[in-house]
Amino acid sequence: MKLLLRSQDVVGYRFLLNKQNVYLRGFDAAAVYDLVPGFAPDPGLGTDTAAVAAQQFLFQNGFTTIHKFSGGWSPLHYAALRGDPLVIQGLLQLRANVGPAVADDPEGIRILLAAGGRVFKVNLLGDAPFDYSAAFGTMAALEELVLMRLIELRADLNATMRPNKPLRALMATKGLQYQLGKRTLLTRWGYHYGGQTPLMVAVMSGQFEGAAALIAAGARLDLRNCRNWTAADFARGHSVPDFLTEALFHGQPEGCLRVTASALAQARVEL
Repeated sequence: MKLLLRSQDVVGYRFLLNKQNVYLRGFDAAAVYDLVPGFAPDPGLGTDTAAVAAQQFLFQNGFTTIHKFSGGWSPLHYAALRGDPLVIQGLLQLRANVGPAVADDPEGIRILLAAGGRVFKVNLLGDAPFDYSAAFGTMAALEELVLMRLIELRADLNATMRPNKPLRALMATKGLQYQLGKRTLLTRWGYHYGGQTPLMVAVMSGQFEGAAALIAAGARLDLRNCRNWTAADFARGHSVPDFLTEALFHGQPEGCLRVTASALAQARVEL
């Protein structure tokens, strides 16, 4: 994160800052969210725990207002990426737009919906909540969306990426950086962005349980993106679970069905 700050890669810094809870999962290490010194809360914006948490979040992410977008994302996008209900609640108190999709926090999803968010809302980039849960979330987010009958309400599992002009320019830049040797998740995404399906994004970003949920729900395996890659191509050469290998390379979705059914059953028990 310090390296990203020094290189002024603000978007990369925000992404890594707010994905620590995912990357550190299973390790004996705590996430660090106070990397930038000098935070002082503004009493005029509220003094309760949620308001202070939201203000500190904005400060550490370099946002001067809740309405600013960076890299196509608002502060609420990044808060959802972190999956911290307290920060999300604080941003809502500050009247953040509840339209943005969330990533990997089912409680955060419920808070946003209670505040008026819509599961079918499409942002200015043409992305819906289901796209982000596949790209950046974990099984918990997909479980929550499935439990809300998103798939039953005819969400398009095989919708392909069709970026507008500003986003095409951004992704073209990131794609060029990828070709020149800068290999990050964002530059790789830019290189493969055109024509991507939620399943491709889930496999590329390592969200294997999410990919299993998509396959179990009927996502197609034969679709190709602008680079002529299928979802299987994103898994090729990488260590992926057997249930996903069987589905992607051998057309046998039974393992994905078992994984998804087990996860949904567990989610219902917890609810």
